[in-house]
Amino acid sequence: MLGDENPDGDRVLAGGAAAVAPIAMQSTFTVEPFDRHKMKWSRWVERLEGAFLLFGVRVEAKLPMLLHYMGAETYDVVSDKLAPERPQTKTYDEIVQTLKNHFNPKPLEILKNFRFKCRKQCDDRAEESIDDCLIALRKLAITCNFGNYLSTALRNQFVFGIKDCGIQARLLEVRGLTLDRAREIAVSMEASAKGGQEIHSRQGKPELNLVAHPPTKPAKSKVNKKFTVFTKKSLAN
Repeated sequence: MLGDENPDGDRVLAGGAAAVAPIAMQSTFTVEPFDRHKMKWSRWVERLEGAFLLFGVRVEAKLPMLLHYMGAETYDVVSDKLAPERPQTKTYDEIVQTLKNHFNPKPLEILKNFRFKCRKQCDDRAEESIDDCLIALRKLAITCNFGNYLSTALRNQFVFGIKDCGIQARLLEVRGLTLDRAREIAVSMEASAKGGQEIHSRQGKPELNLVAHPPTKPAKSKVNKKFTVFTKKSLAN
């Protein structure tokens, strides 16, 4: 018999010893310091708050843990922003918002819309897949404030920006085209085109069977021999 649970939820073994908690629950709380060059501030905070939930961090402990795990560089930033007040005098939400305004200022909506409208496949690099282009469009659309028009805006710019004219023409033929359907057709046609190119490129190359042959002696010209004999007879006469 393994035993019962005590009031704290720990399983008690026969004899009174408490069972060891699962290894996952014994993990040490740790989050890497915020690095503005690797991640957005809002996403780093999301990871931190996920860790809060996972480890059951109390509300009163969130602010000191935030100030600790953000790292020395970010702590200097927020301290300078709040000076002469100290970060410890603010609430958790106030610190998060202060740094959000600093690291992720509200973008110019018109400029973001312009960049979205101009984005086409292979703008960033020569070999960009259709899926990678759509990911780039989704990223640009985040700050465009499209609202309910988001799906339609993504579909339109996705179709307009496709590099392959054949794929683009096929999408324009589809009535009631949705973004998901446009992606499905485009990705399928892109994969088929690449597969066809590979097949034709391999079929077009002749298979060479190299066989070693012994070197041959060059044949003597009969014309030269006759010419030589004729020359000797002429000299004798």
